Amino acid sequence: MLETPSGEAYHVPLDRQSADALQTGDLVSFASRPQAAMRPIDRDIAQAARAHDGVLALDRVSSTDDSTQATRRRLRELERMGLIASESPERWRVPPDLLDALQQRQRDAPARHRLVVRRQQLSLDNQVRYRGPVWLDRLDASSLAPYGLGAEVGRALEQRRETLRELGVAPDDPRRAAKLRDMEQQAIGQWFAAQSGQKFLAKGPDSFRGRIRPLGEDAPYVVVSDGVRFVLVPTHGRDLRPHAKQRCRRRAQR
Repeated sequence: MLETPSGEAYHVPLDRQSADALQTGDLVSFASRPQAAMRPIDRDIAQAARAHDGVLALDRVSSTDDSTQATRRRLRELERMGLIASESPERWRVPPDLLDALQQRQRDAPARHRLVVRRQQLSLDNQVRYRGPVWLDRLDASSLAPYGLGAEVGRALEQRRETLRELGVAPDDPRRAAKLRDMEQQAIGQWFAAQSGQKFLAKGPDSFRGRIRPLGEDAPYVVVSDGVRFVLVPTHGRDLRPHAKQRCRRRAQR
């Protein structure tokens, strides 16, 4: 059961992976998203199988641990749908018309909706003190219930406003979010500079080339480093970990 700050309660079905990742008291966000019948990973699966006479063996796939797990989960989904067949725990027989079959399913059946539950990276206490934008900053105090989670969030919201004043940011400042993003970037840049010994370019040259280095799941930035200097690139909520070690060109913002 999930409780909202406004006092509502919902019974939300979770898959095993999501349930194992959550604990009682965690802050989460949830939304319903249409689930496409064909995904980008399906093209990768079809291509890899086509190169090996229609058989995909995971030990032949050159990828990161995270992408291997994602491929394995999708293969099992396709097997449950009856579109591929498992020959062993790590080998699947993939028909040459897999993509056509997925497109036909999309035409024949309406898109399914998938419930997405994401754990907030920071607890309420950590959000109060965080030098950057957080979920608390987007809340309207008038929408909070005076009991339960609503009361707990209300107390945290008051403490957060006091923290903002100490940071020199008025709670009603129209540029509050931009100022907090600048603080966050500076804090993360200084931390990584101390860890790596590289120079942080808060305002880099017109263009910059380097390798992508993710900072962790749900991190707001990734590092782009040439080995001596680095810049921070916002992720905008995207998971860029599969692109680790790839080279990219970053046009710096002034």
